[in-house]
Amino acid sequence: MGAWRTLLYRLRYIRRPRRVDRQLSAEAQFHIASRAAELELQGYGRADARARAVHEFGPRARVMEDSRAAWQLRWFEDVIADLRYAGLAFRRRPAFALTAIGCLGLGIGANALIFSLVNEAFLRPLPYPNVERIAVVRFTPPNQPDQKLGTNSGGYFFVREHNRVFEKMGVLRITGMGAAVGDAPDAQRQWLQAGWASPGLTDVFGVSPIMGRWFHADDRERGIVISHGLWQRLFGGRAVVLGQTMGVHAGLGTVIGLAPPGYRTLTSDLDLWMSQPDTDLARALRSPNRVFTMFGGLPPGVSLHQAQADLRSIESPLGAEYSSHRGGGLTIDSLREAYVGYLRQPVLVLQGAVFLLL
Repeated sequence: MGAWRTLLYRLRYIRRPRRVDRQLSAEAQFHIASRAAELELQGYGRADARARAVHEFGPRARVMEDSRAAWQLRWFEDVIADLRYAGLAFRRRPAFALTAIGCLGLGIGANALIFSLVNEAFLRPLPYPNVERIAVVRFTPPNQPDQKLGTNSGGYFFVREHNRVFEKMGVLRITGMGAAVGDAPDAQRQWLQAGWASPGLTDVFGVSPIMGRWFHADDRERGIVISHGLWQRLFGGRAVVLGQTMGVHAGLGTVIGLAPPGYRTLTSDLDLWMSQPDTDLARALRSPNRVFTMFGGLPPGVSLHQAQADLRSIESPLGAEYSSHRGGGLTIDSLREAYVGYLRQPVLVLQGAVFLLL
């Protein structure tokens, strides 16, 4: 009860500081007068008794300040004072205040993104067995070796059939789509990040789902593997999730697997994966759209340098077969290097925004 009463008094001081100050001043006067009366009874004159009582009481300003400190929520009052000062400064110079707020917000955002990059790429281990043997293959345009682009399905098939270093290969296409649980026309849809994956992609990463299975090359229905986060959000973490129907923009699909926590293919934002079989990929062999990222699993003892040399040997035949690849090259990175590059994209966007603002 004492703690509640103390809090109540402190809140009262915040609401009515002048009234509390008057009460403190009256209490100080009472203590001085009481002590002076005691001294008079001991034989002191009235003036001497009051002077001695005031001397014993100490400097009134300091005593009042100490008394206020006992009843104040000092940090709260400092925050209120700072907010008042900030409001006055904003009213006097709104343009400068908005610029300062914008720079501060961008600075905080940049630091948060950089920490996220370091945490995701370096502090948290990638959740794959043999992660050092997973590589990412991308296309470099003519005379632009610093650019690393995706490929079309024709380029993927050509590299998969003609390389001599990869044990397994697969491709991934990331896109957004609306999805809903069930097949009812009025089912509420959510916007999700989805990855269209070739059947061999999960063999490259070597991770098993915690429920169900990954895609098979001979699957006749559209299977969906959902992330652990989507399982919690959309299905409430229910154990009975396999076989559930989901409506996606390409039609209906069936949940066949649940990915383990932390599983991610190039990005941690994917909510689900759907199978894109070879027969589907073959419909756009010569498409100019480079929407697929190639992944490959290297055998033990084969380095990235050796794999890069092998890819160099098939660049010219690839360009002869597909004009969209003519004159370009193929570059290989470790999965960690590719992941860092992917995470740097929002940081670069934020840096551009800061440059435009300043």
